[in-house]
Amino acid sequence: MPALLIHIVNGNWAVEVANTDIIYNFEGATLEEQAEIVHTFAQTLANGDPDVVWLLDDGDIDAEELSQQLFSTTDMIIYNDQIIYGAVGEECIIDDLELAGEALLAAL
Repeated sequence: MPALLIHIVNGNWAVEVANTDIIYNFEGATLEEQAEIVHTFAQTLANGDPDVVWLLDDGDIDAEELSQQLFSTTDMIIYNDQIIYGAVGEECIIDDLELAGEALLAAL
């Protein structure tokens, strides 16, 4: 399964599914503003909420479709080239969203 990458791409904080064309920039006009949104993204996951569409510069994607793309097809979170969360066995990030969010919060 691919990893969920959270890193800077072309001067913007982005979330990306590795080895795919799925990539979304975080909202915000500057890296500082986007870093705050990354923190909110992590907190939202730690609260067990997969609805993060409002945090991303996503165009018109449906919240459920976005959640499916980001969390139901990935099993690892890599933040700035560091593995910070890995699902167990055949699980995906969506299966333990709270732990994934807590791991991301700790890495920030």
